Amino acid sequence: AVVGAAIAAHPTHAPSAAGGGANDAASGGGCDHGESPRVFLFIGDGSLQVAAQELSTLVRCGLPVVVFVINNRGYTIERVVHPSGAHAAYNDVQNWDYCGLLSVFGGQRGVRVETLGQLREAMAAVVGGGCHVKGPMLVEVVIDQMDVPEGMMSALAEKAKMTMNNQTAQS
Repeated sequence: AVVGAAIAAHPTHAPSAAGGGANDAASGGGCDHGESPRVFLFIGDGSLQVAAQELSTLVRCGLPVVVFVINNRGYTIERVVHPSGAHAAYNDVQNWDYCGLLSVFGGQRGVRVETLGQLREAMAAVVGGGCHVKGPMLVEVVIDQMDVPEGMMSALAEKAKMTMNNQTAQS
């Protein structure tokens, strides 16, 4: 469904509005600059494993979608929301060769990044690729299993504190 949204957002598949201006917002406005519009899709490794077959559609249609796979080897949000499951095997996913997925469907091999420098290089290639890059691209971004934004951790800690206070007040 998430990849389907990327397909629907692309101007060659999105409904046309007068002059196509409504499609520019969905495609990053690249049409007005004579560039191939590009859709950026960010998806976790667990979610991609549920919807991987949609990558075939991206390749078949030759859509210039850049898929960023956030590889944290599992369902980190579940690890954080349910601390008792932080190290539970049911929050793990099999680590795939994400960079090879597009090539399975006839697309090009992806790029794996593990450092900030590698990510900068990949971003420069993606942004600087322009019309020379045909079809979808994939960038696997490897992060720590418990890499969670501080704001989310603070909000979850506050919610847990409120829940504990409510339980104490009710008893």
